[in-house]
Amino acid sequence: MQLYYFMLYFYIYGFLGWCTEVCYATLREKKFVNRGFLNGPICPVYGVGVGVVVFLLASRDWSLVSLYVVSTGLVTAIEGITGYLMDKIFHHLRSERVRIRDGCKYRGISGMERRETIISTMRQSQVTYWCREIINSHAPKGGFYIDATMGNGYDTLMLCRLAGESGRVLAFDIQEKALLLTDRLLTEHGVRSRAKLILDGHEHMNLYAEKELANVICFNFGYLPGGDHRIATSPASSVEAIRQSLDILKHGGLISLCIYSGGDTGFEEKESILGFLKELPARKYTVIVNEYYNRQNCPPMPVFIFKK
Repeated sequence: MQLYYFMLYFYIYGFLGWCTEVCYATLREKKFVNRGFLNGPICPVYGVGVGVVVFLLASRDWSLVSLYVVSTGLVTAIEGITGYLMDKIFHHLRSERVRIRDGCKYRGISGMERRETIISTMRQSQVTYWCREIINSHAPKGGFYIDATMGNGYDTLMLCRLAGESGRVLAFDIQEKALLLTDRLLTEHGVRSRAKLILDGHEHMNLYAEKELANVICFNFGYLPGGDHRIATSPASSVEAIRQSLDILKHGGLISLCIYSGGDTGFEEKESILGFLKELPARKYTVIVNEYYNRQNCPPMPVFIFKK
């Protein structure tokens, strides 16, 4: 197949795929959502999938059933590989689930330093960066902190650094993989003794912490980056965990929430959490809901609860 035809298939089916994605996302969110790559009117995975199928299969004689089975397998493999790579590259940037370590500086002479400058600039637009900035500016050092969604352990590490030698940290997750990753991370940074890692859901945190004890409780909803997307936080357990955390939080304390929506996550959890927070009495709590106002495709939402 000539390159001309491959590019033709790529653009036609990339555009048609974009139309399909936009219709689906718009119906779900009840407002226009641009699902295109770099906000353009194209989804490359569809164009590449069709182009590869035509390139590899058009020159052979296939029965209808064989053609269907093989082409389905090919496009599924392409979609799976693309989804895995996108999750590894972009989810690790947007979620904490940002994996760029603290300490990037604005320097800019060598190629490596220019790269650090770019990374540092990117960090400042990430939801977890802002949540951590608020936590670091508000939380007293040497306190008691809870990471309600351990994940790969980066929030736990931040809280352990805040705790110092005199404080302590509880961290929750339902996946053994999360505990192993977090244990390794804390050990590498020499702070493992400051945290207790608990293999249990965050909706049971009241079994491990007394009322009005914690200075900071942080949540990073969704699924474990690089893990099984079917294992994720749920609306009912997340709302219950927030309800319990309000009792466990000290007066003057802070709860930080990173809320994700769309894609595998859907919108039910986001709507349930926001609905619950809206009903909190203003005389007891201040709830601040932030949003990336000019960012499309269901950006994460940082939320902060201050207990008066």
